Amino acid sequence: MKSSLFVYLFFLPVFLFLNCWTGSTELVTQQHEYSCISLKNLSAYVKTCVKGGKGIPGSVKALQGFSRIDGYCVNPADSDVILFGRCDRSRPAYDIYDLVVCYRCIYGMQGFPFCSLDPQPENIIKFNRLRVQPNLSEGAVKKVMEGVLGGQKVVTGGVPRNSRIASTMIEADYYMKKLSLGLVRMRGIKSYLDYVVQGTEKGQAMSPTTHVRFWFHVRNADSVCYPRYDYGQGIVRIRECPVVVLTERQLADRNGVLADTKERDPAADSFAHELSANFPRLAEKVRSFAMLENYYRLAAVVMALRTRLSAARPYESLYTSVENAGDFPGKPLPDYLPCCANVKSTWRELPAANGGSVITTGTYWVCGGVDMGMTTASANYAPHPPLEEYRHGILSQKPSKTAMFWNTMFPEGIL
Repeated sequence: MKSSLFVYLFFLPVFLFLNCWTGSTELVTQQHEYSCISLKNLSAYVKTCVKGGKGIPGSVKALQGFSRIDGYCVNPADSDVILFGRCDRSRPAYDIYDLVVCYRCIYGMQGFPFCSLDPQPENIIKFNRLRVQPNLSEGAVKKVMEGVLGGQKVVTGGVPRNSRIASTMIEADYYMKKLSLGLVRMRGIKSYLDYVVQGTEKGQAMSPTTHVRFWFHVRNADSVCYPRYDYGQGIVRIRECPVVVLTERQLADRNGVLADTKERDPAADSFAHELSANFPRLAEKVRSFAMLENYYRLAAVVMALRTRLSAARPYESLYTSVENAGDFPGKPLPDYLPCCANVKSTWRELPAANGGSVITTGTYWVCGGVDMGMTTASANYAPHPPLEEYRHGILSQKPSKTAMFWNTMFPEGIL
């Protein structure tokens, strides 16, 4: 017993020394690292690059891996606006052009980013007149559908068509459509068609002349305002900016033009609710979902800048500098993408008086898009005095007056 105690006491100081020297796990779990970007210094650096005829270095374009924006703070003494967030290698990162594009459309009041993917009215008319032969297989019916519906028109707004924001919105929307129709599968997510089958087996009948649309949006519950922010003197942080999927049933008129109806589709409601509840988890697997979540957060921060800051000169300077650089990246989106459609055969038991069962083959396609529109008012903001300590830390831990990027370390409890 004494020898064991001696060994323990002998090695304890050595263990503590090594643990402190290498950086203890306990220290890491009690600290939180955030990344900061000085918009004033970033703008000045980009302007110098442009004037000197040099390109913007890749690490600066990529904002050194800045991948999740949490808020901003101001330094009135230096006329600076500082963004803070995370550099998480498991998530796709922003780039400098994302800041410029989002500032131009939201802070410049040109509108919010949006997109849609919809069949053309003339093809909707053809589809509504389509009568499929009963002896065709599901695969054959699906091929006929795709031929009749043609391509879905790619529509974007609020941002340049060759921006990453535009391409991300379309990519995320297209993937969501595939999920809804069961063309791709993810664990724990039932497709819209799965819910249709489930409802049909319970005796629910759906109108063959209505269609469904799904679209991404920031949550818009009546009782709570989103995005939700915390604020202190000179600092604003996003508390919640949940991305959800909304749905409506639509009816096409005789010209093939779709309009929302007040009729609800239980299957569509169930799919939208499930995808919304699981979106954070899915964003860890689907890159376009993660990037879309990033852009909603960026839009929320720029919206807060516009509504709470009288002037954001660093943003304006950054916008002008990058525009003059003349190397805006990205490829224009195609005019059309192949229509997402699917076929599902369902069966249900008939009442005992009729006997047997009936099999119904349904043809399905969906519309939708992304709407990044949001509004903020005083109800969106809640005071949180501890943030002021964080703001002080951001400013005090800045390594130099001209630093563009730096990290801050704070105890978890502050935020």
